[in-house]
Amino acid sequence: MVETEATGQSRTTMTGRIPECDVDGIEWESVSCNLCGGDDTRPLHRLRERAYGLPGLFQVVECEQCHLVYLNPRPTRRSIRMFYPPSYAPYIQSQTESPPGRWGRMKSWIKRRIFETAGAMSPECVGQQRLKRSIWLTPLVWFYTLLNPRFIPFEEGKRVLDIGCGRGDLLRFLRDLGWEVHGLEPDPETARACRDRFGLDVIETEFEEYGAAPEPFDLVVFNHVLEHLHDPSEALRRANRLLRPGGRLLICAPDITSIEYRMFKDDWFSLECPRHLSHFSPTTLGQMLRQTGFTEPSVRYEPAEFTLRHSLEYRFHDRLILDRSSLALILLKGGCFLVSLMFAIAHRGSIITIIARKTGRG
Repeated sequence: MVETEATGQSRTTMTGRIPECDVDGIEWESVSCNLCGGDDTRPLHRLRERAYGLPGLFQVVECEQCHLVYLNPRPTRRSIRMFYPPSYAPYIQSQTESPPGRWGRMKSWIKRRIFETAGAMSPECVGQQRLKRSIWLTPLVWFYTLLNPRFIPFEEGKRVLDIGCGRGDLLRFLRDLGWEVHGLEPDPETARACRDRFGLDVIETEFEEYGAAPEPFDLVVFNHVLEHLHDPSEALRRANRLLRPGGRLLICAPDITSIEYRMFKDDWFSLECPRHLSHFSPTTLGQMLRQTGFTEPSVRYEPAEFTLRHSLEYRFHDRLILDRSSLALILLKGGCFLVSLMFAIAHRGSIITIIARKTGRG
């Protein structure tokens, strides 16, 4: 048994085959709860990997003490890479993305105006002329923040670190707004694409291996990353140390208490075994943030058409997979978007965005 120094989380490492998991040559570990350290759990699901047809049977459990949901037993850090094949969607997108067309450039221009308008309306901005020029976009600001709770006000010259930045979408957008952008990405090809194709400062490394930064950051982002990490509590402590006093942390993650999860259970797309090692709720993630030196977080809910659509595909055994150009797919996407928007407005959406500030106690 090994106990991590920072969190007190214990884990027992087992090499070889675990009968109930049914995968040869994988190193497994049984772990205690990453939030409270407890070992009393109840089983919720026994699932196979569904997105890429990889082998394995995985158990999702809930801590009886704090109700954190997590995978147990699970592949170790060394073995988990097997479950990120070359066909893993974020990797493929980074290699095949084409330059934006006219519509893409127009959307980028509109988004930039929206962000600048929000900056003009923020307390940090004193440019009244800029505010008057941009006030006509105020309704768009409201609507955009409703649809995209990852909204970050325009702050030129601020330093941001995107952990697990993937193809660098957020970094490119913030760079265009004037941010000083930095990213971490463990996949070599994806990190290289960010550097070579887009000129981004992206380091090829796991967050656990990232050393101290030369200067503190104003914003650290876990955009659908925290649920992939073996020790999320320690990751939040590391993020706290990287932030300046009062710096912000932004987390996007699936919500295990959402309506979609309750509707689909085993077929919920965001369970994504075994890549999602932890499944958070606003309550458990808020508690983890307070334990790791952050303020009481603000929680926003995001409409997520893709999770609802893929959950429907799982439920109906992939019979809903449609041609990309078909009218049926367009109608399905539109219907799923409207339903997921209603869930988000009701504060029961499948994706949560949490923003918290460093308190200095981490």
